[in-house]
Amino acid sequence: MLLWPSDTAALLNEGAAQLFVLAFCGVLLSRVMGPGRVTPNRIVGAVVVFLLFAIQFAFLFALVERLSSGAFVMGQEPSASSWTGWRFFYLSMITLSSLGLSDITPVHPVARSLVMLEALLGQMYTTVLLARLVSLEVAHRMGNAPAEMQLDD
Repeated sequence: MLLWPSDTAALLNEGAAQLFVLAFCGVLLSRVMGPGRVTPNRIVGAVVVFLLFAIQFAFLFALVERLSSGAFVMGQEPSASSWTGWRFFYLSMITLSSLGLSDITPVHPVARSLVMLEALLGQMYTTVLLARLVSLEVAHRMGNAPAEMQLDD
């Protein structure tokens, strides 16, 4: 960006950042959902994956706003060129956590679709994560239980 400041360079920069976040998320998610004991590190990893989801969607929201100015409305006023990453991260976190304060509204069809997808992902991730961690803990406890307490197939 410093050597070649242009919209193309900015889009390439944002695309590379999105790919990095996506790859990092995939690596962490495989470790979080993989076999093994439930440890504090696994739980911290699950929280980091949740935050990476928020960052990824913030990048996508910024891309939509860059390509279609006015895709999001802040309060009663259309968005201005002063949109920052923090505003999109805020939108992403309130959407992902299903808090939905509605102080930022997507008005473009692509923006609305991304917000709906993120809300669904937030609910699904939390549900699947909780079920997986509980099943891993139960399996670990059953494996360490005395032989007479273990369930037979």
